[in-house]
Amino acid sequence: MPFISDKVYQLVRGKETVTSALAASPREPVESIADKLYKHHKHELPNVKLGHQNPTAADLDRVVECGKFASRPSDLFLQVVRSYNAC
Repeated sequence: MPFISDKVYQLVRGKETVTSALAASPREPVESIADKLYKHHKHELPNVKLGHQNPTAADLDRVVECGKFASRPSDLFLQVVRSYNAC
């Protein structure tokens, strides 16, 4: 299993977001937009194994791509973020 799952990565990096859809249709309720975009995604946690996983540089780069950081955080911070979010 990748450090950041492909499903989470695609959701975070996708072009279509609630914000972009709301900008295109400002009168549509946010809940309706979110439902249209994400209702097909299951809301269950993946079977994540916690422990002493040593992420690769590519794994940590992928965590950076999922965030909006002003500058690249430390590798330790990225590992904590990933562990906390169980992506």
